[in-house]
Amino acid sequence: MSILTKFFLKSRGYFCVPRRRRFPARIANRAEFLEVRLPLTLIAGFEDVGLSLTAEGEFHGPVANGTRETGPFGDTVITGTIQSGGLTFNNTFSLDYGSWSGFAYSNITDKTTPGFQNQFSAFPGKGAGASTTYGIVFAGDPIAPTVSLAGTTNGAKFQSIAVSNTTYTALSMLNGDSFSKKFGGESGNDPDFLLLTIEGRNATGSSVGTVDFYLADYRFADNSRDYVVGGWATIDVSGLTGATRLEFSLSSSDTTMSATLFAVVNGPSFSTETRLTSCTPGGVLGVSNVI
Repeated sequence: MSILTKFFLKSRGYFCVPRRRRFPARIANRAEFLEVRLPLTLIAGFEDVGLSLTAEGEFHGPVANGTRETGPFGDTVITGTIQSGGLTFNNTFSLDYGSWSGFAYSNITDKTTPGFQNQFSAFPGKGAGASTTYGIVFAGDPIAPTVSLAGTTNGAKFQSIAVSNTTYTALSMLNGDSFSKKFGGESGNDPDFLLLTIEGRNATGSSVGTVDFYLADYRFADNSRDYVVGGWATIDVSGLTGATRLEFSLSSSDTTMSATLFAVVNGPSFSTETRLTSCTPGGVLGVSNVI
């Protein structure tokens, strides 16, 4: 089943502005500058890698940088990563079964077709903020889907994530299918749920905390409050201080569904430093991103 997400991180932006001429000149051409630092939030989504997709297309592996290994079922798998906008997403693809786990990415807009064959479509019909491409996470594998800060993103900090369900997951919960029950049951009173847990880990692998979010919740005494997330919802993960990677897991009241859970992730973002490399009076000539 599925979730859709968007990550935000903070940083400091650096730029130069001219000082008033009454201050002594500091550089040869007598232009004087003051360094100013401002908060800067950057988004690293899947739009960059999505440029390679055809219309209504997706990529779920194998990745070009992968390593051939023996999988948990004795199959041959390719394990590697997807790089997008300064973040790293894990991906595993089985050469024997054609199955995958970790992250994929897609621009498919089908929000009406039920079933496993439509596993790569976001239920909102597009990415968060009307973006074209979004990531998809398979969260039923022993290896947790993980998004990591690249090694050069010094000082980066996760801020928030926008999440939703995939079409396959949402329609399965709303209507039931051959694998899973209809949430709420025939009476509507069954206390069903689909829970996303995001765990932050630091550079040593230690947990720095977790954040929970219900992608579906039918536990209310008042059935009119029951819901399946159908749009994009923002989760604050800024409290996971020191996290250099985020791991995703899903749990459900319907244990038959838990083995086929999917997650969709959109627009991960991270902080970086934008630093001036050269400047002239009244303007900036060269800016480089140091991440």
